[in-house]
Amino acid sequence: MAPFGLFIDECDIKDNSCFIPFLDIQFCMDSEGELQTDLYIKPTDSRSYLHFSSTHPNHVYTDIVYSQCIRLRRIINSQARLQIRMKDLCEAFIKCGYPTSMVENISKKVLNQPRLLDKTLQINIPQTLEKKNIQIVTTFGTDEEIIKAASNAEPKLLATKSFSKVTKPLFSFVKKNAPNIGSKLAIVKRIALESQYVGTSKCGSPRCQCDILVPEIPLPKITVNGYNV
Repeated sequence: MAPFGLFIDECDIKDNSCFIPFLDIQFCMDSEGELQTDLYIKPTDSRSYLHFSSTHPNHVYTDIVYSQCIRLRRIINSQARLQIRMKDLCEAFIKCGYPTSMVENISKKVLNQPRLLDKTLQINIPQTLEKKNIQIVTTFGTDEEIIKAASNAEPKLLATKSFSKVTKPLFSFVKKNAPNIGSKLAIVKRIALESQYVGTSKCGSPRCQCDILVPEIPLPKITVNGYNV
């Protein structure tokens, strides 16, 4: 098994066609000397997934089903064995409240996908690409050493092959004020004085159970120390 990068202890050696677990994979060599792989599930695994009645966006559920199906697609190298494991997975999702049509559509889509990408689908990427300069963001009064070090290193970097197509100059420097207590309090003050609008609105999703927490109209305002809150 060394050519495949799979190493096991001598105590785990078994006869042909007898699977040996390794993490979430179990593998063996069949009677013809071919590597066979399958999903390994611990006996204590209840296969409980996020229930469909939970309050989450719809794409969360479809992503969970797809990720679990594509996991089987990548692990199992036998199409017949994959169909059996995919059927068991679909039943586990249906028990967790997932719509049967959604689970079956995703599983069929994954079953029709190739296990490995075809070499003809690989995109030839040029060895050297024209690169933009590197932005260095610093705060006022703390950037002297950084600018000096970058400026000294720039000629040597431009002479290398990696930066042969780079747009000169190599570095561009951007100064930015660091956040402080004053700026943070100023934003809060503008909100309190109604010079900056900040509010919450309903998402409108029929599955959302948080709409009852969002008022239809703004709540009455009170005055604290002369400020509207």
